[in-house]
Amino acid sequence: MRHIFSCCIFIFFSINASAADWVKIGSNRDGDVYYDKTRIDILGPTWTGNGRTYLRVPVLINYYKPSNYYTKTSTYNSAVEITLFDCSSPYYRVSRLVLSSEQYDHGDAIADWELSEKDTPWDKPGPLSKKTFMAINYLCK
Repeated sequence: MRHIFSCCIFIFFSINASAADWVKIGSNRDGDVYYDKTRIDILGPTWTGNGRTYLRVPVLINYYKPSNYYTKTSTYNSAVEITLFDCSSPYYRVSRLVLSSEQYDHGDAIADWELSEKDTPWDKPGPLSKKTFMAINYLCK
């Protein structure tokens, strides 16, 4: 049952990836950073269970040159992070990471990882996380 659910989620995001409306947030040394304005979810206190409201947003980076930062072996040209932002604080958490062979989340899927809170706990952006700072500042206005 778990595999069927994962496959359904993968198919849903694969079908919708081509319908994404990517809006450029900015650029950093690695590439251009975008968010998909058609897939922003507001997760209210009922969903979070802690009285806070989060934004769930696909954040895309189109790399200037192929990267292997996450895989160490295979290269990819874009990465989409499904990111939860706590706009009442600087905290965020990545809940899913999809790496693609072409820019704008096109081409072959190099990797597609669902990430638990144990895998990627809530964190403040570090000094090198310029794309996360850009996304939080842009989306949490």
